[in-house]
Amino acid sequence: MIGLLAYGPFLVIALIAQWSDRSRAALWLTYGLILLFDALVALVGLLALLIGASQEMQHLLSIQVPALTPSHWDVFALVVLGTALLTPVFLLPFVRRGLSRLIPVDSQSGVHAAALALGVLAVGLNLSQVPLIGGLEVLAESTAQVAFLDLLLSNLPIGLFALVGVGFLIRRTSRETWERLGLARVTWPQVGLAVGLAVVILAFYYGVDSVWRALAPDDYAMMEALGEVLYGGVMATWQALAISLAAGVTEELFFRGALQPRFGLLLTAAIFTGVHVQYGFTPATLEVLGGALVLGWLRQRTNTGTCVLLHVLYDVAGLFIFPLLP
Repeated sequence: MIGLLAYGPFLVIALIAQWSDRSRAALWLTYGLILLFDALVALVGLLALLIGASQEMQHLLSIQVPALTPSHWDVFALVVLGTALLTPVFLLPFVRRGLSRLIPVDSQSGVHAAALALGVLAVGLNLSQVPLIGGLEVLAESTAQVAFLDLLLSNLPIGLFALVGVGFLIRRTSRETWERLGLARVTWPQVGLAVGLAVVILAFYYGVDSVWRALAPDDYAMMEALGEVLYGGVMATWQALAISLAAGVTEELFFRGALQPRFGLLLTAAIFTGVHVQYGFTPATLEVLGGALVLGWLRQRTNTGTCVLLHVLYDVAGLFIFPLLP
């Protein structure tokens, strides 16, 4: 439930934005809430900058929370402040007009303006978590493990965003929502295509992992330890299947179903990669980006249901096949 609470403000703003194209009051309320939230983010960034400049506060925090080292506070502050400065830019009509020449976004839509601003906030705040926790090395050394239920529920906000973002039962009926999200019956040729692409993605992942392990064995070992922290709590086969299915359905509904038709393949893939902050800036990020590009390509040529199938296939296959490989 923590993920749902953390994204609560985003969901509230996204919900109000659904009326912004029909109501001037809803439009200004949407913009006002985005700017208010953005101001709070900027305040956090300024506070972090002050902490990074204060030896006394650094010492106090290093005692209370050893993972939050001074250098990490500085990086955290820069990421947060950069996010706060960039977010309001997408509320400017002329910026959206220019962007509409590159991606299929409606420059006059308050819904699309809110989606762009919230997208910047989400990616920036996710990226800021890495320096905040002291880097991936600190997290990898932790003896704690993320519980199965926490992992499962963390997918809930993503699915809610997909439905709220396309105006389910507000701007669209159930049938219109289904069509807008690109959900359709998956044909047997599409199943075959998804299976073939799953093999391609897994081969790409294994190739990147092999090169990574050979060139930087310590970093690769760190990522393996990090994987144990993040997913070590998923012990039973049915739990692994449940996590793979939940992630595949909710992420594809949101990214390929809701976002890609408006943000385009490349921007959606970049956002997808940016929110997978648990991998930091490592070769694993390249793997995520590669998978996102393949899923985006598949969405353009088939439908979101086929993307869900592909996502679940490579998640499940990776869980059971990779441990058996040298």
